[in-house]
Amino acid sequence: MKPVANYWAAAIFSGFASSVDWRRWADREIEHSDRPDYWIIALSLASSEDELLKPLGEQMENEERSLGHRIYIGNAKLGFMYWSFKLGKLSFADFLTVAGTEADGGTGDLECESIYSILNRLEDRQKSGKQWDDLVCEADRLFDPYWAEAKEQWKLLVIEEPRVV
Repeated sequence: MKPVANYWAAAIFSGFASSVDWRRWADREIEHSDRPDYWIIALSLASSEDELLKPLGEQMENEERSLGHRIYIGNAKLGFMYWSFKLGKLSFADFLTVAGTEADGGTGDLECESIYSILNRLEDRQKSGKQWDDLVCEADRLFDPYWAEAKEQWKLLVIEEPRVV
């Protein structure tokens, strides 16, 4: 059993997935099932993240019980945030800010200090007009494993992968 509700929670609450994404997936699941689960129907009908809190939360708990262990979505959320940056949905500074906040209070294993270190150097360089391409390369190395995790989860959720610019 794959913890699909946990995968959706990571994609949705990182800001990566939109209502079009989760509704399309849920509608497809409903079409292929004689008796779709309540939470899938809720995804199909939901137009906002707030509407998903209860059904996703309940299914996430069910998945943890079925698997017999706690599931932490922080690393995948970081990967989805990074992917949003790579797709041009977030500026580099905005990405580092939201990723730092997630790392500081989330369930991932990345230390927030490593993210805030890049952000602080970025801000300094932007003020002085110096180049900061090397900081993007540093973030690429830091976030690559989290991006890989997000991509693996996304493959199970949707048919097509967003293109990185």
